[in-house]
Amino acid sequence: FIFDEEDANRDRVRRDDVILALKDWIDIDETATALDPANPQRPFANGFSDENAAYSRYEPRYKAKNGRFDSLEELYMVRGVNDRFMAAFGDRLTIWPDINSKLNVNTDDPQQMLTNILIAAANANDPKLRDPRLLQTILQEIQLRKMFSFFGLSAQDFVSILQANAIRLRPEIDPAQRGNANNLFGSTSDTFRISATGRVGRIEKQLTAVVRYDDGMGKMLYWKED
Repeated sequence: FIFDEEDANRDRVRRDDVILALKDWIDIDETATALDPANPQRPFANGFSDENAAYSRYEPRYKAKNGRFDSLEELYMVRGVNDRFMAAFGDRLTIWPDINSKLNVNTDDPQQMLTNILIAAANANDPKLRDPRLLQTILQEIQLRKMFSFFGLSAQDFVSILQANAIRLRPEIDPAQRGNANNLFGSTSDTFRISATGRVGRIEKQLTAVVRYDDGMGKMLYWKED
């Protein structure tokens, strides 16, 4: 339903349009990016059209920033991002990516864990991965393994559970093909969003911070007071 209707700018977009609009918002040129689905290693290709064509029809008109996002709220400036989009995907998005981070196999988010399973599989369209009973079995085995391990699940534990349930792994993490689960998966998260609300009488204040742990004291990435 997100992509079925026009937005407030009377613009109807496809999934691909939003992906490309996000890319064009931060890249340094003014040429629209194209998508090359046949090249998963380099999915973005150089296009030929103007990346600001849609924004020139908006009121008021504006142009893509051609720079990094300063806040999640700025995403609303991007073509195709609206309240429906953010309600569906907002809690999965970050503007503070860590290029060294890996997918956390100890996440408590069932949807993220299902995403991890699909990414680990050699074929994400394998019919077995659409079997709710099998997926529920895998999730239960993951939870049990985490309960009996003081340090939680390791990346190797995660792929071994998938193998035990006959899920074929992608080569780079498949031990039988000299792959290593640590190529894609990790067991911890380093970046956190923290929200706190304080009330005194009728006065209410909310603080939102994004922090990243590192080998030192950590780093404050974002701070906002409302």
